[in-house]
Amino acid sequence: MDPLLDPLLDHGDRQVPAGTLDLAVNVLGPTPGWLLDELHDVDLVGYPDPAPAVAALAARHRTAPDRVLILHGAAEAFSLVAHALRPRLAACVHPSFTAPEAALRGAGVPVHRVLRDPAKDFALDPATVPEEADLVVLGRPDNPTGRLDPVEAVAALARPGRVLVVDEAFADFLPDPQGLHGSGIPGLLCVRSLTKLWGIAGLRVGHLLGPAALLERLAAVRQPWPVASPSLRAATVLAGAEDERRLRAQRVAEDRAALLEELAPLPLTVWPSPANFLLLRSSRADLRDRLLEQGVAVRRGETFPGLDAHHVRVAVHPDAEVRAALVAALRRVLPEGDADLRPGPTPVAAGHRTLVLGGARSGKSRHAQQLLADRPDVLYVAPGPVPDGSDADWADRVARHQQERPAGWTTRETTDVAAALETATGPVLVDCLATWLAAAMAAAGAWESADGDTGWQQGLDREVDRLVHAWRSVRVPVVAVSNEVGSGVVPGTRSGVLFRDALGRLNRRLADASDDVRLVVAGRVQRLEGDPQ
Repeated sequence: MDPLLDPLLDHGDRQVPAGTLDLAVNVLGPTPGWLLDELHDVDLVGYPDPAPAVAALAARHRTAPDRVLILHGAAEAFSLVAHALRPRLAACVHPSFTAPEAALRGAGVPVHRVLRDPAKDFALDPATVPEEADLVVLGRPDNPTGRLDPVEAVAALARPGRVLVVDEAFADFLPDPQGLHGSGIPGLLCVRSLTKLWGIAGLRVGHLLGPAALLERLAAVRQPWPVASPSLRAATVLAGAEDERRLRAQRVAEDRAALLEELAPLPLTVWPSPANFLLLRSSRADLRDRLLEQGVAVRRGETFPGLDAHHVRVAVHPDAEVRAALVAALRRVLPEGDADLRPGPTPVAAGHRTLVLGGARSGKSRHAQQLLADRPDVLYVAPGPVPDGSDADWADRVARHQQERPAGWTTRETTDVAAALETATGPVLVDCLATWLAAAMAAAGAWESADGDTGWQQGLDREVDRLVHAWRSVRVPVVAVSNEVGSGVVPGTRSGVLFRDALGRLNRRLADASDDVRLVVAGRVQRLEGDPQ
């Protein structure tokens, strides 16, 4: 590292010597050919007009155009915030992208560093942020830790007069890319990038989402025509390319799962991520240098506040041969015997995907909770309907389940179970998959379909495939509860038969991908042995 260079300005693109494999930069290439074709005919004679891009991005994020500000690259946002808002005290949550702190310090703003705790998998603790801070900056998903903090944790940072800047540069890699805009958190500015997922770092284009009055203050300190016409055209067309965005994100998820599997036997600590990078820790403080000797460039960790030279960040490369070269180089340079150096929880052992089946009132939920009873950091995913007072029995069951959970567990009520698994950084308990399936079938139109109409099946199959893929790829202990079906009375309605058959297929697919399957009958537990048939 150049001793004269501010570590806050030492980004991945400066850390790739000529002739090395680039795993230091997190830009997913190549740029789509159709996008290059779109840019070929951009008018370069006239002055840039941001209106079409603003309208397209507003439509994508389901917001008003005056809540969108096009940027000359997402990093421009941090300079605008520093110079337009002039906060009295800024709190930067680290480890994270260092450009925000660099911009704030460059503008003379006092900065307080809030360090995430690696022993808690870098979870955000709102209590560590100074009350007097009138500006707070954090990443979601965080770069380089991959941490995706719950909405509730970010919302807990809101204060009257405080601006929350959330760097969502990697949000397009999430199954749901909308981010926090529209969450109702007061004073929220979301920084978005089109660079990472679309492979256009050289074009410099991003955007801000936030309150109109706040964006107006930021825009007042800009030069005229700050964003070039090619960048505006790219923003316009990419805002409507959701199908390809989803496909590119899914491919990254598959490549990431494959890389995680290859890294698992190595003497490394690996923090999972929902984006196109992973954070690694080794007992070697010279790991990056040793990898460079093997022709592989990775992002140094010590320039991220809160990390040291034992840490490196690696990109999830789309080329399997490049990923294999990284793993081979790691095997050559790593010592033996330090498989997980993370302070705190021990690494996930074999058998971390557990499916608990059982009939109604069998005790399956209680047994599932017992399997994770020694873990204080469990995310409890509840895909069932939230009680609204219309069903007293359901409300009573939900209340009893809540009372039985340990006080430290976090509950998330969502039908997007796949996303919860893909972004999990600690143990997960899903209860119950039967209620998830009912919601998925309703969304697909199964209940309204005519007898013999199977047009809804394709939509349901996509959601089931996504859930099963997330289950196979999960890197944390996970327990899921589902109802065992097919051994009782034959349903008397068409919808009942459809649901029974769909749940039976779902249970089998998840069982095939599980390390441990248990059946609970009358409060007694039986572990199901044998290979899938």
